[in-house]
Formats: sequence, structure tokens, C-alpha cells
Amino acid sequence: MKLYPKLAQKHYGPFKTKKVINEVTCELDLPLTWKIHDKFHISLLKKFHGSIPEGLTDSEPPEVQGTEEILQPEQILMHKTRAGRNGLTSTLYLLKFKNYPTTNARWMEEEFFQEYPEILNCYMRNVR
Repeated sequence: MKLYPKLAQKHYGPFKTKKVINEVTCELDLPLTWKIHDKFHISLLKKFHGSIPEGLTDSEPPEVQGTEEILQPEQILMHKTRAGRNGLTSTLYLLKFKNYPTTNARWMEEEFFQEYPEILNCYMRNVR
């Protein structure tokens, strides 16, 4: 399932630098399960600052279809209701995705869950 590429995670890791090959290329220490080349141009890398965020997983590569990342819904964290201009209300759900920390959760409209009714049903059972 392709889901809003602009919401996809931009950076993975952090990863250790195995060696600097030259002034523009680094070799990274990637998990063995990732079947990608381990050498990167430095313009594609971002220096990591701070402590590693809780729930960060770097052992599983993201699923990719073509050049688009595939995001898989995991669970609904909370919901909110908003009033529209026409007087109708809509419900938004804060959705956590598999292999992503909670900080990457996104607000999704109820229509999104037509493809994933089990996630919405599970959440609704626990809310009541």
C-alpha cells in the first residue's frame, strides 16, 4: 500500500561509519538483513545528535515498491473530532506505523480505515 510519500521517514539509523573511503564517500555499518549497498555519498548522510529515540528500529529495512516506501498501519493511539464548515463532524485517528517510533504517528481520516477495519474495530472496542 502506498501511503502519502511526504509522510515517509526521511532518515534511518543511526548507523556507525565503518570507514571514510574518500572526501565524499562513507561506508556505513548497516544491518546484514538490509540488502542495499553500504557506501553512501556524504550529501545523503545526516549527522546524528542526542540519544537514540525510544522505539527506533534499524534491524528491518523499510518495504519499498518501486521507489515509494510502503507504510503499514500498526495501531490507533487516540482520536479527535473536528467540526467542518458545513456543520458536519469528522473523526481523525492518530495512527502508529510498523517499524516506526510513536513520534512518527500521523493523523488519518476515518475513510483510511476502510482498508484496515480490524485496526479501527480493535481501537473502538478498547475505547468504550
